[in-house]
This record gives sequence, structure tokens and C-alpha cells, in this order.
Amino acid sequence: MRSLRQGGSESFVQYTNSMLTKWQVSKDAKDTWGPFFKAWAMYAKDWLAARPIGEANKCFPLLNDFNYLDHLERFLEMYESGLFAAATETATKSSLSGLTVVVAPDRSISRVVADFIAHELGGAARIDDLNRITVDKLADMCAPGLGAVCSAVVADGIGQLRRLTKDHADSISLVFFQCSEEGIRSLFLPEKEIKKTMGMLNGWRKTICSYKVELSRSSLIDVEPMETDEGCRLMPSENFIEVLSRLRTAAVDAADESAGALLFFPGIPGCGKSSLTCTEVQGELQSSLKQRNHPCELIVKVGDQTRGKFWQVVKHERAKRKASLYIVDKNVPASTWETVADVCGSTNAVGIPVLPDAVSLATTRVKGLRRPDGAIVEEKVHVYPFSLRYLALCMARVLSRTPSSHIGKLDRGTKRACMVVIKFFCLYRRIASHELLDSISAKFNTVGATVSPITVSVLKSSSKSLPGDLESLLMEALRAQFGYDLARGSSDTTKTNDSYLDALEDQLRQSIDTHLAAIYDMAADEQISRGMFVKGFLDRIAQLDSVEPKASILTNCFPPTPSFYKIASFDVDVDEVHKVVLKVAKDARLSVLMEAIVGSRSAANVWTGRSSVNADLIRNTHVTMLHCEETTQEEMEAAFGALCGCRGTIQVVGLLWSPTVAALAVALPEKTECGYDVPACRNEFAHITIWCATGQETKAANDLPHLAANGSATRVDFARCFPLVGTIALWSDRKTSKGIEEK
Repeated sequence: MRSLRQGGSESFVQYTNSMLTKWQVSKDAKDTWGPFFKAWAMYAKDWLAARPIGEANKCFPLLNDFNYLDHLERFLEMYESGLFAAATETATKSSLSGLTVVVAPDRSISRVVADFIAHELGGAARIDDLNRITVDKLADMCAPGLGAVCSAVVADGIGQLRRLTKDHADSISLVFFQCSEEGIRSLFLPEKEIKKTMGMLNGWRKTICSYKVELSRSSLIDVEPMETDEGCRLMPSENFIEVLSRLRTAAVDAADESAGALLFFPGIPGCGKSSLTCTEVQGELQSSLKQRNHPCELIVKVGDQTRGKFWQVVKHERAKRKASLYIVDKNVPASTWETVADVCGSTNAVGIPVLPDAVSLATTRVKGLRRPDGAIVEEKVHVYPFSLRYLALCMARVLSRTPSSHIGKLDRGTKRACMVVIKFFCLYRRIASHELLDSISAKFNTVGATVSPITVSVLKSSSKSLPGDLESLLMEALRAQFGYDLARGSSDTTKTNDSYLDALEDQLRQSIDTHLAAIYDMAADEQISRGMFVKGFLDRIAQLDSVEPKASILTNCFPPTPSFYKIASFDVDVDEVHKVVLKVAKDARLSVLMEAIVGSRSAANVWTGRSSVNADLIRNTHVTMLHCEETTQEEMEAAFGALCGCRGTIQVVGLLWSPTVAALAVALPEKTECGYDVPACRNEFAHITIWCATGQETKAANDLPHLAANGSATRVDFARCFPLVGTIALWSDRKTSKGIEEK
């Protein structure tokens, strides 16, 4: 369902094709299931967006994650009746990989020839602007069947082509059509233009690529400069047919179709990754690979030693060495898993996350947070996949580094080094230990790539509990970091001038120094950890032969999709919300707010619901019931999943605003219209944000009661309540640039 919502029907079909290949489904089965999935995508796309017109559709609910089985039963009847038969006829699959550029002196000629080549190669993708092809897009074209044919004119110049060939020359073919002097002169161009074209051709011909060929006009009969209509009859010569055959294999021959591996560390600073990728371990791995006659190259990429955008560099290097065994010596938090999956998907690599074993991979649950202004919020609950003992050991290792000795500039000499480690730890917030691998796998499944994890020991199984004072300090630090992460513009605690954090840093260092011996006594033996790492890595490499070739891995099928729900909410129609605002707009107590938003215009011309042209008014009006920062995905779905689509009546009881944000205060129903209990709202302030000033964030609405109490905001309670009907929903994507980040 997420793939359909995010990428549409075409992306869903590509995704299902890649998964069928990954599961080693037979060709006959693919031919059977392909049209079925295509038909379902067409059906679901309509029902996800809006209810299709028709008498039979009036009483049927919109499609969502929880009622799709009802829709599936209805769809099966339609599918079996042959309703989708004509629309699901499958086309011939392209046999091209890589990029073929057709160069001609005339644009209409190059397009006709490019169209013909693309058609003859099974309907390959067509492009008419070389500048549209980025290095990343070219890397994706290297997969069999995903190649493209681009038309180009000599006068376009070779700047972009040279940039592409820098890293992917072996994936590019050049077809020069009618580019001889005789062919150019036959176009009756001015002499000056003929000489210019001949001169520019020298640059084109010097371009290094996988395959180059010159074809005369006579090799493709009936090609005329402006004759691009469908009725144009093109007859290839034997020479042209040979070129087509060569193009089918040019990029495939150059591409390395053997599966490779990309090993990465979902950890935090001090977790021990560098000791597992050191020169000694590399030597042991290379020796073992040699003994096993494994031909793959071993590459270790250190994040702190890499110039440029790290993952872009990795993707380009792996594209050239797809069969390589690539080890990334860098912390890879949750926000990066999607990128890693894309790299693996586009370069035919099995993703190998290195995870700590169950002793370290144990959920930490923290209650409460501290705001930057010192206010304590007791109700917020946040979870992390790693234990506090794991955090303490990593922090101790960072502090053991001599000042100014670490290439990544994180050692004892770093200001607030402990809080930097805390910040990394918090990058895994919202994920419980049992959800960690599933969360990683979800990103890889999106692009049809494979995950095969290995585990290593970081802590001894017999480790004692942390000293009480250190455990309390770590919990306090997590509460403080959570408060800063929620505060606008204050997420980077390493640069914030805050005496509280300075004092907390000093206390953490003192406590760790005091208990250093006990902390190190909890650590697993380094040689045992290395042994587990080497064995696990070699075992995964031995399995590579069973991995499907690159054709089974389709990447960039659709935009990045989240693997978890962002919020549970009561969604309210913005038209109805604005009707309530208009009912209270004449209240003298609201005059300051209304003047700020409406100005000299009539309120009735501004608060017009969906049709409003005021960009600062919130369109996706809702009450946030539960945010992913406060719970696990499991708990969120258990509480609200079965209630999605249920309606309930919300009562608007007041309005609060500051110079930057305004929200309606609401009272929530105890039960839905169908009689189900409504879970309690975890937000301290149940509200519907209605306005947010340009450049501000809607989550600031959470602070309105606190600001109103100290005079920085205004609160108006209404004499009577105004009812609004809301629908319970789970948000799994960003519905708008305003609203989804609200907590």
C-alpha cells in the first residue's frame, strides 16, 4: 500500500516484478501474476485518491491499510470478469542496458534513428536531452532492461557526455549516424556550419566509451530529416542489424553481474567498528578469501577520510566494482538506511548490517523530557534499541581517545563529546530492539535488495548493571537531547550555549571516569568480537553465489517511503474548521489575531477552506493523538490501526495564539460513532493548528498553553462548544509541508 501511495501504479508494478524475480518465481508464474498486479495497481490507485464515480461505489469505503481485503474481494470479481484484460497487456521487455547515444548533424534525424533503435531493442526508454541524464541515473541504467537511447546533435557539445564517461565509460555506446563529410554536406548546410560541425565531431569521436560505430545514411533506408510520423518505413541494412546486436551486449558485457556486498554499521561512536575493520582484520579477511578462491576485491571505506558526499562516492565506486566486498567504516543511523538500500539496489550488493548481539541490543525506555527552557514534560515516552550499558561503554571509549587524536574530531578534547554520543544514540529513537532489523529490511525491500545481518558481541553476557548515578545521568541526558530535538532551531546541542548541558557533560565525564574500570569490565573480549565478525562476514560472502543477478534488483522504482507511521490523528475537514473560525471571528477578544491574518480583507474571503489562497493557513487540519517519537510502531498500530476510518465528534472549546502560530483547543470524544473507545491523546495540548506564520513550524503550537501562562501567547475560551466530526487515521507519509512535523 505504501508503494502505491508514494510511487503510483507504474512503480508498484516495477516493485512486484523485482520481488517475483527475487523469490525465484518461474517465467510462467510471472506471466500469470504480472497482469494481476498491474490490474490491482490500477484499481487501488483510483480508490486511494478518491471514491470513483458510480452508484455501486457510493457506500464502499476508501482503500486503506486496514480494509484492503474487502477491496481485494471486490477487485477479484472485476478481474475475473475480464474488466482489466485490455489494459494489462504486457509489452516486450527491453533488452538494453546502459546508455546508447545517437549522434547526428540534424536533430530530426537523430530522433528518428534513436526511436528506431529503442523500438528494435524491445522498447527501451527514450531521452532527447543528454543534460537530463545525471551520473546517478546513468548508474541505474546499467541494469539489464533499464537502458536508454538518447538522441543528440553534434552542435549540442560534449560537456555532459564527458562528465558521464568519467565514471561510466564502460556503460555508454555512441552511434554516429550520417556524420561523414559527405553525409553532412548532403544536408545542404552553409559552408561555415559544415566546417563547425566537422570540427565539433572530432571531440565527440575522441570520447572514451564502451562501443563506437559510424553508420551512413544508407544503413537505414527511408530516413528523411523531418519524416517522424508513424508511417515512416525504416529498413535496416545488414550492417545496422549487426550494430543492434552489438548494442544489446555492449553494456551487459561491460557490466559486472556478480553479486557483491556492502557491510555497514548501524551503531554509534565508540561501538568498536574501527577495531573490526583495522588492517589486521582486513589481512585476515583477504587471506581467507584467497584460500577460498574468492575473486572479489575487498574495499574498506572510512567515512572520516572521504572527501565529498560520502554515499554518493560509495555508489559511484560500487557501480564500477559491483562484485566488490565493500566495508563502510562509518556510523549508519536510521536516517541513512534508505540511502544504503538504494546503493545496494543499484549496484547489485547484498546489504550486511553489523549489529550488536542481544546483550547490547536491548530496548531502553525513557519517560519524560527536558525542554531547553528547563520545563519538564513527564508524559513523553521514548524508546531506543540499544541498552544503557552499550551507551556507557561507547561513551567511555570516546573519552579514552587522546585529545585531537581522532580524525573525525570526536575525542576527549571535543567540547561536549558525551553529548555528541548521546545525540547519535538518539538518532535511533522510536525503534525498539526487536524492530531494528525489520526497520532496516523494510528499506531494502522497497528496492528489491537483500539484507543479511551478522552479529558481534560488544558486552559480556554476564555484565553487571550500571552504577546508579551513571544510569541516572544517561537518562537525564537522553531527556535533555529529546527536548532539544523537539525545540525549533535547537537540535544541535554541540553548538548551543547552554550552561545546563555544560554541567551535564562535566557530570557524565566525572561519573564515567569514576566507574571506568567497571565499564570496561563489561566489554566483550576484542578477539572474540573480531572472530565473530570475520566468521559472519565470510559466511555471508559464501552465500553470494545464490543471490539473483542484477536484473532482479530494480532501484528508484518510487520516491523514498517511510517504514513506519508518523502520527495517529483525528483528521478534520478544513472546510468545517474554517466555518468554526468564521463563527468566532467577530469576537472582540480575537481581533488582534484576525487582523494579523486577514488584514484589511473580509474574514469570509480568507477562511474559505480548501480554496483559501493564504499559504499560512493549515490545509491538513487534524488533532495529533500520538506521535512516533513517543511510542513504538507496534504500540501505535495496536492502539489505532483497527480504528482507522472511524469517526467521532470533537468539541472546539477555545483558541490560543502567539505571533507565529494559532490553534483551536479541543475536547476529544470518549467513543467513536460506532461505539469503540477512543485511545487517550498523548499530546499535553489537544488542538487543531489552523495558522502558522511563514518560516515557522507548526509544532510550536504545542507550547501555546505554556506561553499563554507566562504572557507570551493569548488564550480565549469560548462560552459554548463548537462540534467538528473527525476521522481517525494513521499518517505514514508527509501529507503537507505544514502539519506532519507537529508533535
